[in-house]
Amino acid sequence: MSAFARSGRDPIIGVATETTELIAVQIIRYPHPTLRYPSKPLRRVDAELRKMIRQMFDLLYEHEGIGLAANQVDLPYRLVVVNLHSDPAAKDEEHVFINPVITHRKGSAEDREGCLSLPEIYGRVARSERIVLNAYNPAGEELTYELDGLAARVVQHEVDGQGGNQAGPGGTGAGVLWRPPPRRHSRGRPDHLAAERVGGGEDVVAKGARRPR
Repeated sequence: MSAFARSGRDPIIGVATETTELIAVQIIRYPHPTLRYPSKPLRRVDAELRKMIRQMFDLLYEHEGIGLAANQVDLPYRLVVVNLHSDPAAKDEEHVFINPVITHRKGSAEDREGCLSLPEIYGRVARSERIVLNAYNPAGEELTYELDGLAARVVQHEVDGQGGNQAGPGGTGAGVLWRPPPRRHSRGRPDHLAAERVGGGEDVVAKGARRPR
């Protein structure tokens, strides 16, 4: 059963096909200014952005992460990539959230988190157990996801950090969320992402304001 259940509207973000030369990106570290200020909404999905998303996944796997925000690679935009298995072969587990907004939170749970912006620093962080997320995908479709467990934690870690919450050691800002080692007594498979398509088309509207479901 997927931790991500989605619904949405017709697409409203502009999608283009032209391409330009892309500069390779690298993960930046605190106190880089891009980590300390709110990220801006994207208003266009084009070939360059899709290539950047691919680079972000490559960095995610290189560092054995499970979630990465665009401001972690010095791009001040509201964009998050996730693969809870951290497995480049698991393409079905790759998820991209453009202009993500958490509209509802419920419950509270504490678990260990880490961030590549703060190397070798880990801490237990309390986050909501269940959330509702509104975001666009690279096809320009607006989607709503119902998340819990690890999926909810990863998304909160990345989305909260894009609000400029990277406040240094002890903070819960943006970055790569590291996959914790398997628990000896855990049951079942890890939470994973899945969603249903809602609406067609190729355009997306990037809005900075939070939206209701």
